[in-house]
Amino acid sequence: MSSPSAEERRHQIMDAVVDLTVSGGLQAATFRTISDHAGVSVRLVQYYFGNKDRLLTETLAHVGRGAVERISHALDTVDRDQPRAVIETICEQFLPLDEYRRRAMLVFIAFRTAALTDSALASSQTIGLLDSLVETFSEQLGTATPHRSDEQLRAESILLISELTGLANMMLADEIGVDEALAILHLAIDRATASA
Repeated sequence: MSSPSAEERRHQIMDAVVDLTVSGGLQAATFRTISDHAGVSVRLVQYYFGNKDRLLTETLAHVGRGAVERISHALDTVDRDQPRAVIETICEQFLPLDEYRRRAMLVFIAFRTAALTDSALASSQTIGLLDSLVETFSEQLGTATPHRSDEQLRAESILLISELTGLANMMLADEIGVDEALAILHLAIDRATASA
């Protein structure tokens, strides 16, 4: 059996960060617990990532890339000329509707929360996630509601993203169930794409 490649080792270490963050919060992910969980030495973690800030930044980007890939695959099943369907498909990838999405949202939330009080930590802003979503939603809403100004489209996109993240948080806290969350999401999308 061949030894893991450098890229495989890096993924193994970043996956350990994800596992630890999901089970115990970002504070549970120390170099020691990460190396133990990944089955590698602390020295190897330091070799690949240098310091913890870089490791966390790259882990968040790693999770972000996984989300983008899932969105891309999901969009392959919808008509790209239907703005509402595109927006709904993207939004559903950010709701914790399965274990993968639940884990990804827990990581995003943990990083974003920690970054609010520690500027050295990466947040979703670092990887451009918010900007990308706002741009995509604004384009789609512009197609659905061409009478709106760029400022209105941006504002509506940010409102929709705020509702989406709120729903995800409430689902993770078991405050609302899947059916109710989806119903509310669809209502929000209906409102955002209404032409009147």
